[in-house]
Amino acid sequence: MDVGSSVAVEDNGLWKSAIILNMQGDKLLLTDAGNHITVAEKSKCKLLPIELNYNEGDSVFAKIGHTFQPDCKVVKVDRRVGRIRVEKNAQTYVVSMLDVTKKLDELPKK
Repeated sequence: MDVGSSVAVEDNGLWKSAIILNMQGDKLLLTDAGNHITVAEKSKCKLLPIELNYNEGDSVFAKIGHTFQPDCKVVKVDRRVGRIRVEKNAQTYVVSMLDVTKKLDELPKK
């Protein structure tokens, strides 16, 4: 983890998207898509790896709104522009390849 890295933050049973602004000890200063500043413990954050090897049919977590939603199905990959089309609950979303990951775990619903 380093300043400027994208992370998923565990928040009330959801994975929320954030960017690290600063770090001190086991605390991270974060900003989210709405430019809200928060502090979180490192243990509640997962670094999002930069991965570009997605294929049609893959099951992924995709950033929809401000949270990473599980069980999204990749339906199209456009590596030229860095976008992935995913489906979730009969809805289609186009997201950046940087906003998709296979590396998160399901969180228990609160």
